[in-house]
Amino acid sequence: MKEKTGHAPTRFIMRLPSHLITRIIGVYFVAAIVFAMSTAVFAADSTGMDARAANINISPIEQSFRYISVSDGGTAFVLPAASDPAPDEGEPVSGDGTTDALPISAPLDRSGLTRTSSPLFTDSVGMLTPVETAELNSRLDELSTQYGFDVAAAIVQRLDDRSARLFAADYYEERGYGQGADRSGAILLLAMEDRDFGFAATGYGMEVFTPAGQEYLDSFFLPQFGEDRYFDGFMGYADGVEQCLIAAANGAPIDSGNIPMTSEGRISFTSVAIGAALLISFLIAFGVTSSWKRNLRSVKPQNLAHEYIREDSFILTDSRDDFLYRNVIAIPIPQNENRGGGGGIGGSFSSSSGGSFTGHSGKF
Repeated sequence: MKEKTGHAPTRFIMRLPSHLITRIIGVYFVAAIVFAMSTAVFAADSTGMDARAANINISPIEQSFRYISVSDGGTAFVLPAASDPAPDEGEPVSGDGTTDALPISAPLDRSGLTRTSSPLFTDSVGMLTPVETAELNSRLDELSTQYGFDVAAAIVQRLDDRSARLFAADYYEERGYGQGADRSGAILLLAMEDRDFGFAATGYGMEVFTPAGQEYLDSFFLPQFGEDRYFDGFMGYADGVEQCLIAAANGAPIDSGNIPMTSEGRISFTSVAIGAALLISFLIAFGVTSSWKRNLRSVKPQNLAHEYIREDSFILTDSRDDFLYRNVIAIPIPQNENRGGGGGIGGSFSSSSGGSFTGHSGKF
């Protein structure tokens, strides 16, 4: 009888004791799980790095002012007069001195002038509670002060004949928002009647919010708005604007080549990594056991009928192909309703008064 031969790796595996093979497969499974856990830790560490970056970045407006303590224990931004020396750290600010102090609660612009006293969030429909409105205004004031960039938001009942982004830009100008000579800032406006939203940014915002950056920003609030969680959506909007401002301050505005991964994306990536590791482990184990199974058979089933015909036992004298019919199925291409991001994301446009803005409109 002719001795069966096979591939060298298969012969080597067949010679191994069964308990050793079981241990090898178990070790591989453990290694796959460790790889998946390491991926999850890396993703979590990336989140922490983003948070730390948010804490250590100092905006240009903060670098141009000194922090000193005032007599009531609070904190003030101080712009020293050109002819006077800067006050010492911890020196109280006198109301009759030559140094003017502005409380930290009042937003500052990049030219050192205060903006309008209008609240940064307005709700003419009453979608948020008074407590939520106060908390959101506090968060927007904090961002506007820290980065010298007005971050505004608004809820209205309906739009007129203007697009949502143009309505938002006009609303921004009418409320007197903006810091510095270029009135830098951004606004997110919701119109509840037809569930429209418009985003508009001007001044420094035209550099901060690239088309890809605006699409990235949408991911911070559209899921919440879609579930009618408006307070969570506006707080997410504030977080997204801060991430964009941090990236721009570091010299790399968020764009198509450096879009950060959101928390949902990190969870999805970790899930895919774990699934891929387990799938690879399963395929390797399946391949090993299948090779063992194939070596146990001397006769294999054939896929084609002629494999079962004995050679020269059947002679076909004539053959032809007859066309019977053709079946054509037409499937229409679905239209994209574009209810999420709004068409023309990131395009520049002019407000009704001629101001330069960037932004987009969409549905939520």
